[in-house]
Amino acid sequence: MTDKLIILVASFFIYCFLGWVWESIILPLSRKQKPYNRGFLNGPWIPIYGFGAILVIVLFDIHKTDYPVYALFINGAVVACLLEYITSYGMEKLFHQRWWDYSHKPFNLNGRVCLEGFVCFGVFSVVAIDYVQPFFTYELSKVDEKLLFIIASVLTILFIFDTIVSTRIALNIEKKVEQFKQTIENNEMVLLKDLLEKQQEVNKRIGKNRLQWQRQQIIFKNLIKQKGNLKYSQRRLIRAFPDLLKHKKK
Repeated sequence: MTDKLIILVASFFIYCFLGWVWESIILPLSRKQKPYNRGFLNGPWIPIYGFGAILVIVLFDIHKTDYPVYALFINGAVVACLLEYITSYGMEKLFHQRWWDYSHKPFNLNGRVCLEGFVCFGVFSVVAIDYVQPFFTYELSKVDEKLLFIIASVLTILFIFDTIVSTRIALNIEKKVEQFKQTIENNEMVLLKDLLEKQQEVNKRIGKNRLQWQRQQIIFKNLIKQKGNLKYSQRRLIRAFPDLLKHKKK
């Protein structure tokens, strides 16, 4: 039982790291952007991937029940989307800001989850349960139990510390974001002019769905120039979650 628990903890951090690689390196490169940390935490890990993977693995362990692929796909996608929805709702209540918004994507639910994410989570669930986790379990079981326990413990301590620090930064950034929004209102015409000059090129190259993202990047660059007192951690969070710059719904 102890061995399985340690392996699950170690696997959790591997999935967190793989999620960070996907979000911060692979996706930016696919969009012809430079890689950057798109996670809430400062370290190279995105916990929602770790929690989602472990939750699906624990609930649908193929060693106990031989689930068909379609069942793993649907059930895994539902569980992961439910986790993402709860996380989005909880973060919005805690920080009074919407951290991501899928309202522009088709078949979304309150902008918190969408069909695209459902499909990705379903595929990830099948791959994780049928292929990845059995490999992790086999390889990690070769590692000395005490050594694996020490590694898992150190990573857990660092993870908790990072969570505390990142949460404090996010709580302090709320006031800054409100100042940003006021600046946006005061400089809307200047920003829109800058955006319109690039709109034709943007529409040809990346399409209408990316226009909002382009606008947020322009806003972000202008605000950084005007707000030189921003800390790196604050700038990183705003870049990782540009939806923070949107106006609150009244």
